[in-house]
Amino acid sequence: MAAIIPELEVITESHAPPAYQLVGKRYSVLNVPVPPGGTFISEPGAMMHMSPDVKMQAVFGGFMGVINNVASGEGAFARVKYTASANGYVGLTPNMPMAVIVPIDLDVAGGVVNAKRGAYMAGPETVSARVQILPARSLATCCCGGLPPLIQSLNGSGTAFVAAGGTVVKKSLRPGEKFIVDSDSVVAFSPSVGYDVGQVGTCVT
Repeated sequence: MAAIIPELEVITESHAPPAYQLVGKRYSVLNVPVPPGGTFISEPGAMMHMSPDVKMQAVFGGFMGVINNVASGEGAFARVKYTASANGYVGLTPNMPMAVIVPIDLDVAGGVVNAKRGAYMAGPETVSARVQILPARSLATCCCGGLPPLIQSLNGSGTAFVAAGGTVVKKSLRPGEKFIVDSDSVVAFSPSVGYDVGQVGTCVT
């Protein structure tokens, strides 16, 4: 794949649809090519740069769309749709400070991934972010597990891009395997992963 914007240092790139490049060593910029007639969707305020052949349009989801957006931690009224009249590109950045961009391939993940509230940043029109009840195993998990009772569900096909603060690592769990993390550190997990809370050490700890 030719560079979307020449002479930029590419950290990560993908040739599979949607093709994309992450540039910048510390706080990345997501560059996405937009072919003639093609589209791409992002949250409001994410656009950093774009080619002259790309046009921006606010997309409103109606009353139920507003409810879904607010409940899932997104902007209340709209998403931004980018449409190209010729081969173009759009560069996007997260709306939170010191954030990294995490690509999630929904085709590999089985079409659904649970994510923390407000994590969704951008994706093709084949990706949707909906409100989801936290699949907690107990009431204590909803109160003390680090995620609120309402989270996001990323659905569809293609690559969804989420924003998260700090360094992000991926852990693949084997059947029956448990992995202990800080209660505020979960970015996303597949529906096959159980989410619970437990005491570590004593109350003094």
